[in-house]
Amino acid sequence: MQRSPVLRVLVCLAFLTLAACSKGNVITSSTVFPTPTPFPPGVTSEYPVVSTGAKPNFLAPGSDGGIWFPEPGTNAIGHLTTTAAIIESPIPTAAAVGTMLVQGPDGNYWYTENGGNKIARLAPSQFQTTEFSLPNAGSGPYGITPGPNGNLWFSEKAGNRIGMITTSGAITEYSAGLSAGANPTVLSLGPDNAVWFLEPGVNKIGRISATGTITEYPIPTAAAGLQTLVTGNDGALWFTESAAGKIGRITTSGTVTEYPTAPITDPGGLVLALDGNFYVADAVGNRLAQFVPSTGAITTYTVPTASSGISGITLGLDGKLYFSETAANKIGQFRYQ
Repeated sequence: MQRSPVLRVLVCLAFLTLAACSKGNVITSSTVFPTPTPFPPGVTSEYPVVSTGAKPNFLAPGSDGGIWFPEPGTNAIGHLTTTAAIIESPIPTAAAVGTMLVQGPDGNYWYTENGGNKIARLAPSQFQTTEFSLPNAGSGPYGITPGPNGNLWFSEKAGNRIGMITTSGAITEYSAGLSAGANPTVLSLGPDNAVWFLEPGVNKIGRISATGTITEYPIPTAAAGLQTLVTGNDGALWFTESAAGKIGRITTSGTVTEYPTAPITDPGGLVLALDGNFYVADAVGNRLAQFVPSTGAITTYTVPTASSGISGITLGLDGKLYFSETAANKIGQFRYQ
């Protein structure tokens, strides 16, 4: 079948167009593109917690991409999912006062029950909770962290001990070498594979080895008000001093350096972000602050909800920061890059 003259013209035009396109600009690895406009740092979302009076505080990221947190005011564990839904799982023991939570090496979520005197394990697949009672009554378990040898380590603030629990629930407690009235709280696994912890009662930072040997290091500023402890990317640990208005750094040999946080007067929650900077919660100023460790520079960002009671802060798997608004009963999201 012969093509019509009109069809032949259209076909020719199509080939000419393709040929012209083929002679256009070629994008190569050396092509210079306009510099993208940077995203301005700030609070991007605030998520109300389902139950009134939940009082979220300490937060922890989960391997599912969500954020997990105890709700001491409603005796539950909260879960902010990647779809922005908040799911709550009740704690079996009444008035348990769930305090701090982490994901363990077994994939389960482990948390302290300050009022229930227990360590609890939450299986996320079925939201099934198993509780383990501490050997001594009134121990007041507080902080918890994954530690050496696949175990979890926790502090007993009232009992003045450091405890270790295996993923099967066997508990060992240590007190030798710990100052009387230390009241240990927050813990962190250090770069030396030892567990480090705050001792606000005696203004020291402690270290416990995998075999239970405790060493203590005093803080230069008296009555510093030790709040949060995290491991940095420089081979040291960093902490906040809420009463002194400072951020501190301690090496694994015990050398302490302190940095003023003005205009932040009440540094609380602390986290290391992917940009290499620390971000700190300031409840008094109702804001977050970026702290640049290389220069000590501070930049602040206000939380939209007034008097939110910002406290805990953590880094999500999505690279964003998440913080608790204890007074406002919300979980906030902060984008910094």
